[in-house]
Amino acid sequence: MVHLVLLNERGEDWWPGITGPQLKLLSQAQCVENAAATFGTWNLTTTDEELPEDVPSVNMTSNAGSYFGVPALLGRTLIPSDAPEGQDPQPVAVLSYSFWQRHFNGDPAVVGRTIQLVHKTYTIVGVNAFPIYLARCRRVSPPEAAGRCQRPL
Repeated sequence: MVHLVLLNERGEDWWPGITGPQLKLLSQAQCVENAAATFGTWNLTTTDEELPEDVPSVNMTSNAGSYFGVPALLGRTLIPSDAPEGQDPQPVAVLSYSFWQRHFNGDPAVVGRTIQLVHKTYTIVGVNAFPIYLARCRRVSPPEAAGRCQRPL
């Protein structure tokens, strides 16, 4: 398994951005068995309740959960049919464990419910079993990754 991480001039990890078409091209290379990516982190806001909440989020390829070895505690992770080739992705969400605990009080019946983020409705398809550590990691393979990362998503 290879994770594309570049080093800046100070020798610090720098994770390059990659577009969907670039990832597709990369995954078609004969030497690449499988490819997964995350596409930036940003805050979304819950808009379906009286008191909005900022939610740190990350866009991932549909195989990222299985690729990075992050199992679902409830439901499932993202799967290829969530983002069919040449179509808009399905409006689905996999919740982080901490958000599920905080926002839904750890309700095990959360799968199948909806959440509105920035006025768009998403169906909750799963809850991650533990945090996904991606920020400044050399290798993402929990639980070893937890000691080498600066912040969980």
